[in-house]
Amino acid sequence: MVRLAVKVMYQSLFVLIVFLEDINEFGFGYFHKSWLSSDRCEIHCKALEFLPDLSRNNSIEWIGEILRGIRPSIDTNVEQKN
Repeated sequence: MVRLAVKVMYQSLFVLIVFLEDINEFGFGYFHKSWLSSDRCEIHCKALEFLPDLSRNNSIEWIGEILRGIRPSIDTNVEQKN
């Protein structure tokens, strides 16, 4: 029996100002469904930003910062995926 490993590629897209507005209005930020089928935020007319290809732990850390309205910065200690 041959098993194939399938890697699902999913890129996290976001617009930081939307998270800040969501936090202000709702108390928390969230990824908007409309971002899955577009490369721009229609409300703000801004290009969606994306997370770089990072390790799982660093991706989780970055997403946590984005959800809190903080723009993550690439650090020399950030572990890039190979």
